[in-house]
Amino acid sequence: MPDRPNVLVTGIGGIGGTIAGWLNQHDPSVLDDVIAFTRNVDVVDAVERHGFRLRGLGEQVDARGVITSTLPDDMAPRDFIFLATQPPDVEAAARRLLPYLAPDGVFVVVQNGLCERRIAEIVGPDRVIGGVVAFGASHPEAGLFERTSQGGLTIGRIDGKDDPRVRTLATLLEVVGPINITPNLAGVRCSKLAINSAISTIGTM
Repeated sequence: MPDRPNVLVTGIGGIGGTIAGWLNQHDPSVLDDVIAFTRNVDVVDAVERHGFRLRGLGEQVDARGVITSTLPDDMAPRDFIFLATQPPDVEAAARRLLPYLAPDGVFVVVQNGLCERRIAEIVGPDRVIGGVVAFGASHPEAGLFERTSQGGLTIGRIDGKDDPRVRTLATLLEVVGPINITPNLAGVRCSKLAINSAISTIGTM
């Protein structure tokens, strides 16, 4: 993997938009480039006009960055592709974007749910890193991404193996929030699911 990796983020809602926006705040010496991909043309238009408007918890940042509804055929292969779509759409997104993944690149799965193994069935476990998101974020209008609670991410491979790409990813994500690396991603993922079940409307009922 190059010293200055490049990134694609798909699923530009509250979580994906927040991640894409903050990654665009990196110095070019750290990150080559970031492309946000969404089929929502209203979001594309809003971000092209105003940038990623990052708000909430005292944040007031308008982060300029590249966003598109159509991926160019000549786009450079991506070292990290973040999958921030809704869980039912994750396999389709991975298959659509697989041709753009670099030979040693990885999908970074940041949905709620148990999506890592579903992506591993498509590309193999060596090309999947899971990300458990601890902050809350919403997307109240096109181009506006509002953080609703503090927190960062816990990242790791589903097989718990040490991987230099996980450490590289941790460095890139420090701009988003506090980052933890875990050898027990499944445990962290299931702990969050248990908490979500307990505090959600259906779980509370």
